[in-house]
Order: sequence, then structure tokens, then C-alpha cells
Amino acid sequence: VAHELTRHRGASMIAAASFGLTRMFWYDAGAAETYALNAFFVALLIYIALRWQSDPTAKKFAVFCFVAGLALTHHRSIVLWLPAFALFFAVASFKFKVPRLTSWNAAASVPYFLLFTFYFCLPLLLYLYIPLRAPASPYFTLPLAPNRNLILYDNSFTGFINYVLGRTFQSE
Repeated sequence: VAHELTRHRGASMIAAASFGLTRMFWYDAGAAETYALNAFFVALLIYIALRWQSDPTAKKFAVFCFVAGLALTHHRSIVLWLPAFALFFAVASFKFKVPRLTSWNAAASVPYFLLFTFYFCLPLLLYLYIPLRAPASPYFTLPLAPNRNLILYDNSFTGFINYVLGRTFQSE
């Protein structure tokens, strides 16, 4: 991302090292958690957005939509980045007069909107694997104390929605 912004190898290496070697990033990357892959997805989305800015094509925006959907299947915090990306694409498309994205012709925009929505929603289909595989998981229910269990997944539609939205850990 730094190289895409500056086009200077030395500056991009210093930026990557200063980001990657910070204490907090290094600590989170070493833990068996979602942080490292989430940071990768954020960096990848920024990179794709910057590449789209330099050469705005529908294909690059479709790739961005697909990666954004894939990132959302990994961690819900990507939702917080979506308004910033929407603002970035809106400003960039009006500033550089991107054809079809700045058009007020609704009929010409509908196929693109449907295509980009499809690419965004396609990775979200990975969630459908959860109800198939969860009952066979040994971590379906975790004992916390005598007569007290943590049920990680309830194999029902409501349980599925609660799991996807993270309501199991809402109090955390």
C-alpha cells in the first residue's frame, strides 16, 4: 500500500517495517486469533482501492467487492471500514469522472450494481457451511462450571443468526 501511494521502494519498506514491527501488531499477529488475517484483509482492501483509483475498471471494483465480502466472512469489524471505502470510491469517481459510476442514468447503473452486489454476497455463502458442520464439532458446547455450559452454536435458524451476528459473545 505504501509503495502504491509513494512509488518509492525505501519509503514503502520503512512504512511496512514500522507497521509490522510495532509491539501491538507483533503481539496480535503471534496470537492464535483473528487479528492477523483481519489486518491482511484491511491492507488488501486498501491496496485494491488504490489500484482502482489509478485505473478505475469494473473488474477491479468487482474484485474489491469480492474481497470485502470475504473479509466480512472472517470478521465483522470490516463493516466499520465500509463507509470509509464508500466515501473513498465516491470521491474518487467524481474527482476523476469515472464513466458509469458517476452517471445519473439509473438504467445503465443497475447491471453494475447487481454485479457488484453479487460479488460482495458470494463469499457470504460460506456461512451456509456452519449448520452442516457445527453439530459434529467437539466444541459445540463447552463446560464452564458444574451445571453451567457455554453453548457456542444452537442448530436452529435463530441459533444460526445469533452465531453469525456474534450474539453468543455479546456480553464480552
